[in-house]
Amino acid sequence: MEKWHSVTLIIITLVVFSAGIFYDQIKKNTLTGYDEAIAIKSTISTGSEEPKLQLEQKPLVSSENSSAWAETSKVLEVSSENFLLTSLHKEALSGETFINILLDELNKNQTLSEIIFSPFQEISFKQADILKSLFNTHLNDNKRNQVFLNVRGHSRKASGFLAQLIIKTYEKALKQEDPSNPILPSLIEQKSKIDTLHEEQFKLSKNIPDDQGFDQEISIEEIAIKSELSQVSAEIESLILILREIEDIHRKKKDMSSYLSIHFLANFGRVEEISTRISQLQDMIINKSPEPIIKIEITKNLEALNESLNQELAVGIDDIKKSFQNNLAKQKELNARLVDLKFKEQKDTFLSPKMKLLKAHNKLLLTVKKEYENLQMNWEQAKENFIFRK
Repeated sequence: MEKWHSVTLIIITLVVFSAGIFYDQIKKNTLTGYDEAIAIKSTISTGSEEPKLQLEQKPLVSSENSSAWAETSKVLEVSSENFLLTSLHKEALSGETFINILLDELNKNQTLSEIIFSPFQEISFKQADILKSLFNTHLNDNKRNQVFLNVRGHSRKASGFLAQLIIKTYEKALKQEDPSNPILPSLIEQKSKIDTLHEEQFKLSKNIPDDQGFDQEISIEEIAIKSELSQVSAEIESLILILREIEDIHRKKKDMSSYLSIHFLANFGRVEEISTRISQLQDMIINKSPEPIIKIEITKNLEALNESLNQELAVGIDDIKKSFQNNLAKQKELNARLVDLKFKEQKDTFLSPKMKLLKAHNKLLLTVKKEYENLQMNWEQAKENFIFRK
C-alpha cells in the first residue's frame, strides 16, 4: 500500500468520527422541550457604551409536540353532567391565582422545584410563565363532566411529580378558599367590579346633600344607620392617624421600640408585658452588675424578648390595617343601606338629576351582585362534586 493510501484512510476515518461526534452534539443541543427558545443577539451601540446582549423570545416548536418531553395526563371528573361546573374547574386551574398558589408550594419544596425548573436555569422567563407552559387543560368533547389535565416535564419523573403537586395543591386550595379572596378568575373579576361600583356609589352619595331629593321626614331606621355611620367614620379617621404615625416611623427607619409611642401598639396583646420584662432585665445589667455568666444568660433572654416584642408589634400593625379595611367596608355597606332606605318610598318624579344617576347606579350594582351570587353558588356546587382520575 502506498503512503498516500494510508494518509487518505486516516483522513476518511477522522472525518467520519468527527461527523459522528458532531451529529451526537446536535441531538443533545436540539429542542429539549422549551415552549419558547431564547435567541440572543449582540448589539453594539456607538460611543462609549459597552456592548449589550438583548434577549428575544422567538417561538419555535411547542414542547407539546416535542418527543423530548414526557407527559402525564389526569382527568378531573365532576359527578354532575353539568357543562358549566366542568368549565369552572378548567378556568380555575388555568387562572393566575392558582398558578401563584402552585408556585408558592413549589418554592416550599426546594428539591421538587429543582426537578421541575432545572432545564430552565438559563432562561430569563418568570417561573410563573414557565409553570403555565408546563400544563394545560381542555374539556372532554365526548363527556361533558370531564376536564383533561396534561402535564409536561423534561422527564417522566418531573411530569409525574408536577401532576401530583397540581392535584394536591388544587384540592387544598379549594378547601381553604375564602369567599373574600376567591380562586376562580370570573369571581375575582366580578368581585372587583362590585368593589368599584361600591366605591362609585359612595362617592356619588357623598356629593348629594342629605335633604336633596328626599322627604324631610326621617325614620328611626335612618337615624340608627346615620349614628352607626358616624361612629365608623370617626374610627376610620382615628386609624388613619395611627397608620400615618406607623408609616412615618417606617420611612425614617427608626428602631422598633419607637412604635411603643403609639398608644394602640403599646397596649396591644403582650406588648406591655414583654416591654416590662425587657426593662427589668436591662436594669439588672446596669444597676446590679451581675456575674459574667449570669450576664450572658440575661443578654440571651433580652435578645429573645426583643425578638418576641418585634413579632408582637408586627401582629399589632397588621391588626390595625385589617381593622382599617374592615371599617372602610362597613362604611360603604352602611352608606349603601342608607341610600337603599331613602330610595324605597321615593318616586322618580321627585328626584334630582344627581339622585336619578345614583338610583341608576344602584340598580346596576344590584344586578352585578345578583350575577356574582349565582356564579358563587355554581362554583360552590362545582367544588363539592369532583374527583381526579388517572
